[in-house]
Amino acid sequence: MRKQDNYKDTNMQKETYDVVVVGAGVVGCSVSYHLAQSGLKVALVDKGSAAGEASQAAAGMLAPLGDEAPNQEHPLQQLGMAALGYYDGLDEQLKQETGIDIGLVDVPTLRPAFDEQGVAQLQALLTRQQHFLPGLQWLDGSLVHKIEPLLPETVQGALLSPYERSVQAARITLAYARGAAIRGAHLVEGCPVGRLIRQGQRVVGVETTQGPMYAGVIALAAGAWATQWHTRTSIPPIFPVKGQMMALQAPPSLHLRHTVYAYGVGGIVPKSDGTIYVGSTVEQAGFDKAVTAGGIATLLTVVAKLTPDLNRARFVHAWAGLRPGSADGLPLIGPSQSVQGLWIAGGHFRDGILLGPLTGHILAELIQKHSTPFGLDLKAFNPDRFGGWDSASSLT
Repeated sequence: MRKQDNYKDTNMQKETYDVVVVGAGVVGCSVSYHLAQSGLKVALVDKGSAAGEASQAAAGMLAPLGDEAPNQEHPLQQLGMAALGYYDGLDEQLKQETGIDIGLVDVPTLRPAFDEQGVAQLQALLTRQQHFLPGLQWLDGSLVHKIEPLLPETVQGALLSPYERSVQAARITLAYARGAAIRGAHLVEGCPVGRLIRQGQRVVGVETTQGPMYAGVIALAAGAWATQWHTRTSIPPIFPVKGQMMALQAPPSLHLRHTVYAYGVGGIVPKSDGTIYVGSTVEQAGFDKAVTAGGIATLLTVVAKLTPDLNRARFVHAWAGLRPGSADGLPLIGPSQSVQGLWIAGGHFRDGILLGPLTGHILAELIQKHSTPFGLDLKAFNPDRFGGWDSASSLT
């Protein structure tokens, strides 16, 4: 990518960058990190703070075997596996560069079945995926209870995925933010972004509450808020999906050895700091982030179903976040064809922490070289598949 010429207003000189990245979640921070690493002048702008929204609220599961469990040839499955491998060595790299421990732990995932239908579904999943996910295997009930005593006796079997992981979501986001700043990126927090500034069909900057910022490239990584720049209002391509979670502290006698996840129920995730995350609800509640009594009741049901002994664990706190869902369940990654110079990365839903670091690297490479790195097929993630992108009507 060639560094951009300055754009000037007739009244005053404006702040000018090579790239303005909108949104300081894990994707935006990763984009900024990799662009700044290449020597570009980058501004990373957020209406709140770095890791202030979904990247702070996420459980941090690194599990490419998702709820729908697509065929191994599916582009999302391929992206997920590449993203899981991308974490190899990333913790040491970021800790050395920034001093931040991202809390990456190799904790296998158990997906239990409680009845014959569940057994059949998981065994069918195993048949589809065992040549794609290393070590994926079926365990009968007696063996499951030996390796994970906290699972209830009602478990008839479980799918073991030994190479899935967990990370502290906020920490990896902040590590990328700090790494970007070390490389010269300008982090601007508490600065809502409004409309795109355009010259014809080309974007040349963004309006913000702190004045315009000019750049030849704008990268939108604004999570659930990205839809404000889209022309489709009836069914937006990216929308908020509320998720409530809680943290528990268990005594050593209740040590959880695995991440436990059941389709349609939820997940229980042991973290590197000794806490256990329980989640999560899936709610269409707009931009409401309130923790509710009903949400807590749902999370307690997850504990009672998956690991009933953890009912004796100490409650630490609860929170809610807004995942960026998409209209077809796939992320949006790449350039807009409707607005030149505009690049999109969003709609990762539950997989933001898994996919975010790699997505940021991919987008940075696309912006600079206009070629797809890592041999991935991104056609399914075309951000214009729902229509065009345009300017926001207000600073939100």
